[in-house]
Amino acid sequence: MKKFIVHKTVEDYRKMLNFSIFLELLILIAGCSMLFIKNLDIKTVGYICGGICFVYCINVLFKFLKKDGAKLYRFNWLFALIHLALGLLIILVPYTVNSFVVVIFGVYLIAIGSNKVNYAVWFKIADDSSWFLTMFIGIMLVVFGFLIIINPFANLTLIQLISYFIILASVLDLTDTIMIKRRAERIIKLFW
Repeated sequence: MKKFIVHKTVEDYRKMLNFSIFLELLILIAGCSMLFIKNLDIKTVGYICGGICFVYCINVLFKFLKKDGAKLYRFNWLFALIHLALGLLIILVPYTVNSFVVVIFGVYLIAIGSNKVNYAVWFKIADDSSWFLTMFIGIMLVVFGFLIIINPFANLTLIQLISYFIILASVLDLTDTIMIKRRAERIIKLFW
């Protein structure tokens, strides 16, 4: 009976991760679309970025609500609130100042990276070998967030810069989620 429950939990967890992969692919498509669509204005980019924050909020909140006691997703409610606030801020505030958009997007990347670092700490505590890659991805996202805030990429337009970082962040997030999915059974044993 216990084996059936563990197997069902692993299958449910993989379904949850499939949902995450689907949402991360949507974010990747949005980033690629922004890069290739000509004549996008900053307000439209703001709406897209706000939508991406909402999608990420749904993803993180879904994991929190479906955690069934998993320590790994204990703080996801906080990350969901941060992404919800960022999404609302990006959509509701007019984009007359380009640097404001850059700062908000940098904070968005820092929030995603911090969430990954949180997961990596739990993996390290559980002595799971995947902690290092998850920590690396989290730190890279935080570094990219700070880089976008200080903006050393002056030769790129704001829309190109945001597009590249959305694509990069979604690829890193997809890599991490696929790695976690492959190790779903072990992660269930460690955190449930």
